[in-house]
Amino acid sequence: MGQNMNRERRVNNRVASSLDVALYYNSLVLLSCRARDISPDGAFVDTGGQSLPQNATVDVRFDARVDGQNTQHRLQAEIKHIGDEGVGLRFMHS
Repeated sequence: MGQNMNRERRVNNRVASSLDVALYYNSLVLLSCRARDISPDGAFVDTGGQSLPQNATVDVRFDARVDGQNTQHRLQAEIKHIGDEGVGLRFMHS
């Protein structure tokens, strides 16, 4: 196989950062997750060994400080990659 087969197709580079998130999938709630390698298009989320199905849609919820106040944010994302430590998500922008 050619080298291009293993290359990831990202429009934006991911930044090595970390953020506590909760993932919601159907009736399953994963509260102690950590997002890392975050970009405007997606992130990798350490799920603590919990598995989720490929191509599933999940809600990602997190708190962020905006203008000096903590606010809760919610994004929908699709699971694009499943690894031993967690899942790679692509954010679904409306």
